[in-house]
Amino acid sequence: MQDYINYQGLLSKLSKRDLNDLVTYLQNYKLTSKDCLDFSDFYSFGIEVEFERLALEEAKRKIKSIKDFKYWSVHEEKSVHEIIGEEIIGGEVSTDILHNNKSDWRKVFKLYNTLKKLGAISTNKCALHIHVGAQIFGEDIEYLKRFIKVWCIFEDIIFRFGYQETDKPRNIGNMSIFCTPLAPVYREIIKKEPRYIRDATTPYEFNFGKRNAVAFHNYHYLSCDEEINNDIEIRCMNGTLNPIIVQNNVNFFINLMLYVTSDNYDSKLIDRLFKKAGEKIFEEYSILDFKKALMLSDLIFSSTQDKIDFLKGYVKDSDTLTR
Repeated sequence: MQDYINYQGLLSKLSKRDLNDLVTYLQNYKLTSKDCLDFSDFYSFGIEVEFERLALEEAKRKIKSIKDFKYWSVHEEKSVHEIIGEEIIGGEVSTDILHNNKSDWRKVFKLYNTLKKLGAISTNKCALHIHVGAQIFGEDIEYLKRFIKVWCIFEDIIFRFGYQETDKPRNIGNMSIFCTPLAPVYREIIKKEPRYIRDATTPYEFNFGKRNAVAFHNYHYLSCDEEINNDIEIRCMNGTLNPIIVQNNVNFFINLMLYVTSDNYDSKLIDRLFKKAGEKIFEEYSILDFKKALMLSDLIFSSTQDKIDFLKGYVKDSDTLTR
């Protein structure tokens, strides 16, 4: 079996035999924590961590007593809480604005370790939300248009990656209410008014709803500067209390966004893929489409390490390819 971490070339061009070997390799591969990821700390992000089985007031008291978390928010989250007697059990932690540096990643790992020590768990009710600062798209509305196209083409791959260690979405009732796929919404708008998206000049015109898989309701204006409450929210991930998986999610979504701003963006390919992409029902998002995932990894990552880490999140332990 090849050492795929050091493989030079496009993974999407591997032979069928090598693809089977790669699936086995990924199922035995272990993600590792990183001091920093391979993108500039100019870009900002924030994380919302949902948890259960821990009393909200205890979580607030313990977490807010730690200096690193003084300005982080610990609050009620109705989709995961239950009331026992007069106590609210479960809730959410929202980080402050974070950057890709050792100090902030140390805080993220410390938060997850603190929650686990306090007895918190993550179940199929819980979600992970990642907010990315709007400065990633700068003052060019075309980057946002490109991003939506890429998202719609690969939405099934993105969802399955975000299912974390399982191939199923979190509680389907929560998913249908709080995280509706973007692709059908976008395609319906284009069908009714083809020029609407083409002629859009502000992020506000892409605010299709605050509960879509990727939401733009907090993306108020184009800016090259970091601003509070001016961000894109990614909502399609299952919850987890594993900070290594969370770090891998952040790496994927930041790189997905950076791809559409880069010289590597292939407009002809993306336009062609968008036009030929068929509609999928939500249940089909759980089905393995390994070749499509490999295409996405080759498009957005230059590092084979990053490709393998992304594919580790996409491929599940029970997956097999037909020979």
